[in-house]
Amino acid sequence: MKAFPLFITVKNRTLAVFGGGEEAAAKIRLLLKTEARVIAIAADFEPAVAGLKGLVRVQQDPLAFDLPAETAFAYAATGNETLDAALAARTRTAGILVCAADQPDVSDFSTPALVDRDPVIVAIGTEGTAPVLARAIKAQIEFLLEPSLGQIARIAAGLRAQVAHRLKPGQARRDFWRRFFSTAREQRLATPVALDAVAQDILQKGPAASDAVSGTLTIVGTGSGDADLLTIAGHRALDTASVVLHDPLVARPILEMARREATIRVLQPGASREILSLLAQGETVVRLVVGNGSLAEQEHAAVEAAGLPVRFIPGIDPDQDWPPAAQATRRARRSFSSPFSRKAA
Repeated sequence: MKAFPLFITVKNRTLAVFGGGEEAAAKIRLLLKTEARVIAIAADFEPAVAGLKGLVRVQQDPLAFDLPAETAFAYAATGNETLDAALAARTRTAGILVCAADQPDVSDFSTPALVDRDPVIVAIGTEGTAPVLARAIKAQIEFLLEPSLGQIARIAAGLRAQVAHRLKPGQARRDFWRRFFSTAREQRLATPVALDAVAQDILQKGPAASDAVSGTLTIVGTGSGDADLLTIAGHRALDTASVVLHDPLVARPILEMARREATIRVLQPGASREILSLLAQGETVVRLVVGNGSLAEQEHAAVEAAGLPVRFIPGIDPDQDWPPAAQATRRARRSFSSPFSRKAA
């Protein structure tokens, strides 16, 4: 990545826009959605900016204006590329991040396409290379995310202290949040009363019986090692895992699919004992195995012998050159059985 994505806290800080025309107005309208102090600096203001409310307008030569020290970032959007480049250089000298409109070479950042479900924000960026593509992706995500998502997130924020008091850290809390969000979204709940009722019901019932007894083990074959060929079930397993144990040869792009909070480490000798210990602690364990997954036979047998369930998600054999249609058929057939059971038979 040439650009690192992050969210900057702007509450009670200044955001500045150099410019008084349509180009500046587009930036200002976006910034007015924040809790920052927005200022516009220009020699003259056109109706597009003059008619906006909620900002401070400073009418003077923008090159002569000194931004406040607590300015988080600024836009140079005067409509004059030469002036914007000069403003960007001057702003950067003051130690403030700046973006000059349509000039990535003199900018510190670019503005992503945003899906706004405040406080849930999805940002799509292409490092300034394909803004039209970013907007197309935004449209797809807008369709997928329900309008009530922000309300769900706000209610969740208010529940955090209660959940922390009622449930132990780790798997119990993760299970609560998973059940809360999945129920809220599946039922399309949008009111605080309905969402709080769901939360109280889950807290009242406590952890599911299966969750209270032990953790879970999922063995995922990584096939050829190509992240694009990992099954959807494999993606989902990594997304919920609290511990990921992997062979040294598992490709890094696959490891990066695990959720950020998961513990990820290379498999060590005595893996069966380690996995059983983790399951006794209630951890959700994913074992990543190169190839179709059959190399994890020892751990599979040990966990089954302990009376615990094992889920197996096979990978595509790396040593087989199957045509696309045959690959799909083969994967569908193999999803109903494990190589361990076939071998035992």
